[in-house]
Amino acid sequence: MASSEGLIRRSSSVRVPQLTERVLVTTILLLFLLLHGLAGVMLKSTNAGDTAASAQDIRDMDLRLHD
Repeated sequence: MASSEGLIRRSSSVRVPQLTERVLVTTILLLFLLLHGLAGVMLKSTNAGDTAASAQDIRDMDLRLHD
C-alpha cells in the first residue's frame, strides 16, 4: 500500500496547466474565424469557375441563335 500511496502523491504533484475560460473562448473564436475564412475562399473559387462556364454557355447559345 505504501508504494501505491507514493505513486498517487507523485502523480498529483505533476500539475497540468489549466486553460482559463478566456483562453478557451479565444482559441475557439480564432479557429472559427480561420475555418470561416477558408470556407469563404473555397466558395469564391468554386463560384468563379461556375461563372466562367456559364458565360461560355451563354456565348455558345448566342452563336447558335444567330446561325
